[in-house]
Amino acid sequence: MGVLGVVLLICAPVLGSGFLTDDHFLIEHGRLVGDPSLAAVVGLLTHDTLYNHDPDRIDSGTMGTYRPLPLVVFWLERRLFDLAPTGYHAVNLTLHLLCVALLSWLVRRLSGDGHAALLAAFVLGVHPAVAEAWTWVNGVCDLLQALGVLGALACFERGRALAGAACLFAACCSKEVGLVAAPLLAVRPRWPTDPAETPPFRLRPPAQLAAIGGVLAAIFGLRAAFLPHATVLAASGHVAAAAAVAPGFVGLAALDLLLPVHAAERYMLVDTQALGTLGNLGLALLAVGVAAWLARAWRTHPARLWYATSAVACMLPCALTIPVEWGHWGGGRYRYLPLALLLGALAPFTWRLLSRRSAQVVLGAWLVLLCIQAENAIEAHADEESYGRVTSQEFPERSHGWQQLGLALCLKGRLGEGRRALERAVALRPTAHGARHNLVRCTLQAGDPQRALALARQGQVLTPRPELWVGASLALAQAGDRAGAIAEAERGRDRFPKDEGLAALLRALRDR
Repeated sequence: MGVLGVVLLICAPVLGSGFLTDDHFLIEHGRLVGDPSLAAVVGLLTHDTLYNHDPDRIDSGTMGTYRPLPLVVFWLERRLFDLAPTGYHAVNLTLHLLCVALLSWLVRRLSGDGHAALLAAFVLGVHPAVAEAWTWVNGVCDLLQALGVLGALACFERGRALAGAACLFAACCSKEVGLVAAPLLAVRPRWPTDPAETPPFRLRPPAQLAAIGGVLAAIFGLRAAFLPHATVLAASGHVAAAAAVAPGFVGLAALDLLLPVHAAERYMLVDTQALGTLGNLGLALLAVGVAAWLARAWRTHPARLWYATSAVACMLPCALTIPVEWGHWGGGRYRYLPLALLLGALAPFTWRLLSRRSAQVVLGAWLVLLCIQAENAIEAHADEESYGRVTSQEFPERSHGWQQLGLALCLKGRLGEGRRALERAVALRPTAHGARHNLVRCTLQAGDPQRALALARQGQVLTPRPELWVGASLALAQAGDRAGAIAEAERGRDRFPKDEGLAALLRALRDR
């Protein structure tokens, strides 16, 4: 309880944070999340994640993200808290504390080491590398997934097959990585508290194996019924491209877990491109050492081997499904479950190394720095401007952070700074329709309809989206060309007949 209290004290400032990025689409503008009827819940349970806010985009079935549990949680939270972010953050913080408590219980029960359990719980609770899971409202999917996988492990260890199956099903309904954890849970290693004559690895009892198989059958059955054209992994070419940069991904993930710094500060300390270049050599050398360790750990440390293998297995799907051009793991929330599993392997081993005074001092200093950086992570996710600044510092060559920063500044009335940030985003990625659309809006606010019209027309060619026809029509209206504005809106409506924004704009222009 003492560790939970300290973690709560450190993480409590997150309750003052707001919504960020995808939170606006999923919660504020989510059609089904905002609909109080039970029919909306059925819609959330029977469609892809994007269907909540973009029913047309999901027709192609290319995303493959079937995550009904987080969306139902959002639906319930919307009924309870409406659009007050504090309530959403309180739920995420509660789930985070439950994960911390469950990890502590598992490490204590499976290793018999209470001090190691406290160490594992504290590191998971405050580590800045995974803070995005509990500082960002949309991180609830990673928290639910981790809670489900850890809960399934706890239930199976206590012989409760049905309860374990329910936890695993919840994890798989929260995020696709739960599908990776399912076969790993089918194998039971010899824990340190087991008798020495216990086999290093063995399959779980038939009832638990049947429960795991039932969960997998149910999940794939639901995906086949509701996402018939979607795939769990990306196209083969995408997988090959991701595999080519995987060493750099592994290096960045390792740095994030070892360095007690926030992501933006890590970027300033380490040349990530050089790290990716050296990744292949480092990975080759590491493979030799790992092979030797595995040969020994197979019998001497099976539990540690199981934890480490599970952590890596749960991390690799991120490299295969996240767009390669992002060049990173897609944020700390993806590493939440892998870190929890890795701590199960390392915490008992680390605690036994602390017999020396020097090791205790180093660990103590590292934990203090983790706490400081946890506070920095909370500040970085406090609002859109903070998030945009940190993201643009961490990845200055990518448009996403500049787009977030520019939009936040424009909403605060700082149009000059906002336009410069959005122009940087568009220059880095001309096909980023979101950045271009926001730049058009900001340029209109600044009173430059001619420039806004040029930006919108260019975007119509590069990435045709209905909001670009809206922007062009508004630019013409602001320039005094009402007939041209109506004609532009009509062209957009003809191309996107289902778009409500164009239809509403057209009615407003005709009624003037």
